[in-house]
Amino acid sequence: MSEGTSVIGGPSDLNSAITALSSGSGIDYQGASGSLNFDNKTGEAKSDVEIWYVVVDQSHTRFESSGEYYDAQMDKTVGTNDNCDF
Repeated sequence: MSEGTSVIGGPSDLNSAITALSSGSGIDYQGASGSLNFDNKTGEAKSDVEIWYVVVDQSHTRFESSGEYYDAQMDKTVGTNDNCDF
């Protein structure tokens, strides 16, 4: 799912994805988080991931960035955790 017909996640590209896969071709899947380039050996689609935390303030709940993210290319967490207390 990393090479072939570009398929954007959702109902509009479903038929083109089925057609490509049925004919033995690959698809290049574009998910909600962006391009998913799967490793054929591991089956993983590594990508950068921002780390968020939950804030409960009186009767409101919200999500905020921790200031850190997982860097897929470096295979580690980077950034600074200045925004939350964990």
